[in-house]
Amino acid sequence: MGLWDEYSYGTTGSGQGAPNCAKDGEAPQWTAWLGESGVDAFTPCSYTNLYRPTNNGCMMNTLQDGYCPVCREQAVLAIYGQIPGVILTESPAEGTLTLAPGVDHSLSLSTLGPDDGSLSVTWDIDGEVVGEGADFTLKGCVEGAVLRARAYDPTAWVREDAAGVTSDERLWSLDSAGCPPPGEDSGDGGPSDDDDDSGEAGEDGDKSGRCGCAGVTAPAGLSAAILAILVARRRRSQLC
Repeated sequence: MGLWDEYSYGTTGSGQGAPNCAKDGEAPQWTAWLGESGVDAFTPCSYTNLYRPTNNGCMMNTLQDGYCPVCREQAVLAIYGQIPGVILTESPAEGTLTLAPGVDHSLSLSTLGPDDGSLSVTWDIDGEVVGEGADFTLKGCVEGAVLRARAYDPTAWVREDAAGVTSDERLWSLDSAGCPPPGEDSGDGGPSDDDDDSGEAGEDGDKSGRCGCAGVTAPAGLSAAILAILVARRRRSQLC
């Protein structure tokens, strides 16, 4: 965890300190916790010129049983940093997902996290949340978009997670097997213009008639490019 002793060695020290030992008492690295459970900045922390988070609530100063909020946060982050990711596996594998008109598509995740079921999983299409939970069914045919599954621990014990270890995500570029042009056979045994060949939405709001596609929301190939950028960005953040 990189935590330092919170009692004094009786000497001054150099360097930037540790997650629980700040060099600057006016702007310690735990600003998100200031005012919580007595958190502020108090000398000493290992060295006489460094600051610890609490006056009497630091385990490695008063030998109490529990961590202060700052050290507890570091403990949680350290635990998450030892696992391969919050999402263990996904089905189907992330990448391009080709959707067939009128067919429901099932996706699922296996995750690592708290045993109390508090881990949160959401599914969104281009940022709009469309489902929750480890299992998700994509209905219809959303073309030219990116589906994201995000799993995260909403624990109140962590307020700053710069490395993003308490969350994970998987991405799919949504493609379509194709819808017949207006006026052509819809694939159900009759011409698609039997109902309405004007392209206007029916009573159910579907503008693609019998095909069941939700319509193209991005130029062909764009969603795949966006997916590649998002995956590359995620991988870079994991390496930092």
